[in-house]
Amino acid sequence: MRLPFLGPRPSLEQLLPAARRTAERARWVQIDAAHLRATARRLAEAGVSAPPWAQPYHFSDGGPRTVAYVVLLDSLNFCFWGEPRWVVEYRGQRYSGYPALAASLKRAFEGEMPFWDARHLERLREEEARSLFRGEGELPLFRQRLAILRGLGRAVRRHWAGDFTALIEEADGSVARLVGLLVAHLPGFDDAPRLGTRRIPFYKRAQICASDLWGAFGGQEWGAFMDLDRLTAFADYKLPQVLRHWGVLTYAPALARRVDALEPVKAGSREEVELRAATVWAVEQLRRELGHFGLSLRAFELDWALWSAAQGLEMAPHHRTLTIRY
Repeated sequence: MRLPFLGPRPSLEQLLPAARRTAERARWVQIDAAHLRATARRLAEAGVSAPPWAQPYHFSDGGPRTVAYVVLLDSLNFCFWGEPRWVVEYRGQRYSGYPALAASLKRAFEGEMPFWDARHLERLREEEARSLFRGEGELPLFRQRLAILRGLGRAVRRHWAGDFTALIEEADGSVARLVGLLVAHLPGFDDAPRLGTRRIPFYKRAQICASDLWGAFGGQEWGAFMDLDRLTAFADYKLPQVLRHWGVLTYAPALARRVDALEPVKAGSREEVELRAATVWAVEQLRRELGHFGLSLRAFELDWALWSAAQGLEMAPHHRTLTIRY
């Protein structure tokens, strides 16, 4: 049975043209072609490749609970910055940022509370959610995350009888359809801000959910997709930060001062949308340039590689945008 879409059907075909058009008309962020080519050459010489999805902080049992874990993980995969840093300790390791979220969910999935149960999520109590995210400091936007978890449980129960695997199977092996299902039916996945009269679709977390399923299942079972090349890079904080560090992105002086001074960049503002669009289009150009060196990477694999390469680098700050989109 095909589920009806709510509103306009999300389409991955719109993403790259919208990002390119926005980046080429940008006032606040520019792509430096010379630095982009030099970066591609450097990455090619280093033999850049996507890191494995399997990490000590990821839960994976090879079954339906892993599907639920990935959907929960990417429902909540946004906004980890702030002081003091939120830190989670898991099996003797201390994690912050995205790994802390992944570890906190893994810890929960190994416990007694059925966080993989849509009915339980729908009725999730605040104290349960606080226990789920327990650590040093507090996870930013806690109440928004609690609302998303409840809404996720409600949507999966309503549309897929509480079965997370049925959601994935409804996509029929297509990331394009899976992204459409996530955006249309699950809370928080719609990610298409307006710039003037135009909607600029990014669908960051919906796309990363598809790629994470592929990674978690090694491209098999609920991770078997036939159109992974249709995914774009995931427009977030870390990628524009590292691309700026390498000179691929340059910011207008006023924006650079604001970012470096840790001043907020408003969600949906021209500056923020241009930052995200330029990131997506720059990564696509990097991907194509790497092809000239004989390296064939899909956009999400290059995204993973760049995100991994950025860890531990001493860089100028990333932009600060308080948002549930990334």
